[in-house]
Amino acid sequence: MAVELSLARGLVKEVAEELGIDPSRLSKWRSKRSGSAQPAAELTADQKEIKRLQRELKEAQL
Repeated sequence: MAVELSLARGLVKEVAEELGIDPSRLSKWRSKRSGSAQPAAELTADQKEIKRLQRELKEAQL
């Protein structure tokens, strides 16, 4: 399947276009699935605050 092939190559933008979804959502899914995201327990207080503010901003933009 073309989608699997494109994803395997790391072409997130292309796959997102094929699926009709936002590339950032696909990137986040891929990061979570690969386990490359840093666990919250290892984040500093500043990093946690930045992540919280990013989520808040994203919700406000929607």
